[in-house]
Amino acid sequence: MNKSEEIRRFISAKIDEARVRGEDFVILVSGDIHRELKLNNSMPSVCDAMYRLRGPMDEILHTTPSGKSSTISIKYYFGKRNEPFSVPPKSSLVRRILLKLKSKTPTNSGEGFA
Repeated sequence: MNKSEEIRRFISAKIDEARVRGEDFVILVSGDIHRELKLNNSMPSVCDAMYRLRGPMDEILHTTPSGKSSTISIKYYFGKRNEPFSVPPKSSLVRRILLKLKSKTPTNSGEGFA
């Protein structure tokens, strides 16, 4: 197992521990993770792992311009947190816009728009 995988597993375990305790969320800080794993000069790997494990409802509470600091803090919520971050929940406004666009798509009859 490489270092990045070890870090991701550690973070996942921290999240699972909080879930088992019945908490609604857990806040993790990159510096704490780095220290607990006794890593040296691996803050970028810790931060990358934290961002990769973030779900669509999770919140970045603190970041820096580099995004690779010991103070990066993310609030991980439980529930549907395992959905990919790139698929955000659709709001009613987004649904209305998509329906409107769908109704304006070209038809197969060659008449232009429906």
